[in-house]
Amino acid sequence: MLDFGDTLTVYNTSASPDEADAMALRMDFEAVGADLRLAIEGTGCGARQQLPTPR
Repeated sequence: MLDFGDTLTVYNTSASPDEADAMALRMDFEAVGADLRLAIEGTGCGARQQLPTPR
């Protein structure tokens, strides 16, 4: 079977708009968390290391 119009592809289905919003928000937070984790690991700072107190 050929699908020249890409009509058989199904993307992110949800039962309601609220469910779609909740899933999108969760995926956004997970992506931001992964980016922050990579940024922190890239600086060499450990999670337990504290920054100096400003004077």
